[in-house]
Amino acid sequence: MKVVYVATVNIPSRTASSVHVMKMCQAMVRHGFSVELIIPEFQPSSIPPNTDLGDFYGIKDRFPMSRLSTTAMVRGNDFYVRLLFHLFRQKPDLIYTRDIKAALVGSSGGWETIYEAHAPSDGKLGSFCFSRFFKQKKSVGMVAISEALKGILRQDIPVERNRGIPLVVAHDGVDSESISNLLDPREARERLGIEERKFVAGYTGHLYKGRGIEILIEMAQALPDVLFLIVGGLQKDIDYYGEQARDLGNFHLCGFVPNAEIPLYLASADVLLMPYQKKVMVSSGAVSTAEWMSPMKMFEYMGAKRPIIASDLPVLREVLKHEGNALLTEPADSQGWIRQLQRLREDPGLGRKIGLKAWEEVASHYTWEKRVQGIFSYFGISLPH
Repeated sequence: MKVVYVATVNIPSRTASSVHVMKMCQAMVRHGFSVELIIPEFQPSSIPPNTDLGDFYGIKDRFPMSRLSTTAMVRGNDFYVRLLFHLFRQKPDLIYTRDIKAALVGSSGGWETIYEAHAPSDGKLGSFCFSRFFKQKKSVGMVAISEALKGILRQDIPVERNRGIPLVVAHDGVDSESISNLLDPREARERLGIEERKFVAGYTGHLYKGRGIEILIEMAQALPDVLFLIVGGLQKDIDYYGEQARDLGNFHLCGFVPNAEIPLYLASADVLLMPYQKKVMVSSGAVSTAEWMSPMKMFEYMGAKRPIIASDLPVLREVLKHEGNALLTEPADSQGWIRQLQRLREDPGLGRKIGLKAWEEVASHYTWEKRVQGIFSYFGISLPH
């Protein structure tokens, strides 16, 4: 079965969306699908265009990728015209996409199409495409990344088609290799130059507003004997928080590392922190995703078999359970974060217990391969193998 995955993301880039797309394509390949990834021809990002994508994203099962040119004068919308002609030439059996305009192009063009939503429909054009998508006979259905997002999307689905529209929730995932081949903590620390006996609190991801970096700085101020290892971020954000924490010798901003190297840093930590606030901004800074997000870092943390301290937000509680597979605390209560970290330092057994529980759950339910299997099975699509 030939699947075309259409994504309007820049590859290679530092965005989580590009990681998500690459991991999903690999998972489809592993289930036996013939996959082609189609993306627009963007301007070069900060990542060199000749970067090996397998090494950068940790992709072992390769698949072809086509870049379709776009014109800035028409805001890149000519991509969808070129996409339509490309689809006529390639004749796929299924189109899978995170882009609602591509979903409408595919379904109205006569190809079975699955649309994966990562946010509510946005703007007049987005809302129009969203409503039209569900009126197409070839619209297979939709995927939402959280139960919260599913509830929001249900409100936007046209009333006359509200019944019987397949809409499945599939949280994000993690590499099966990273959870089955865990790195040795001692080796990880040796490779990173971290003292073996040091207690390490880790954070990975962007440093945008709402990610709780201010909380981490407060924790570092209160706990000078704990090393805070902050991995990721754009240079402007690294510079900003570097200035805020300039007097802290235990607050280490590592900068961006490729997704393939993230397990090394996770393995070096004693505890992993996810201090999302009640408003969580993305790269545009224009919208908060706190109500419906499904952070990839959550599943990467779970796969590391390390105890997690996370913000007590409703959408995170869809996966995390306090004192089950994580410790949850109020997002903005820095003293609460400090208490939970101290609790794990004083009770290593508790950390091992919740870390193991998280690892067992992610291995059972949240690998990329299981995600693809669940989505396709829900829509009645047989897996080649």
